[in-house]
Amino acid sequence: MEKVKQIIVTNIKWDAPKSAGLPKKVIIDINEDNEYLLEGIDGYADELCDYLSDEYEYCIEGFNVECR
Repeated sequence: MEKVKQIIVTNIKWDAPKSAGLPKKVIIDINEDNEYLLEGIDGYADELCDYLSDEYEYCIEGFNVECR
């Protein structure tokens, strides 16, 4: 299996007002410091959800994920 180099998060639905200007798509380059984000990626990705919430300071209601 090929090693994942990026996580592409699309169709992000934020629990925030539209005026917050949050992205609908985020690309995360995977390295040794953040490879924990791949945990649960095939199911409910708790780590990824927490990471995005921490990064943008809003909770997430849903998203799609693609790994490359």
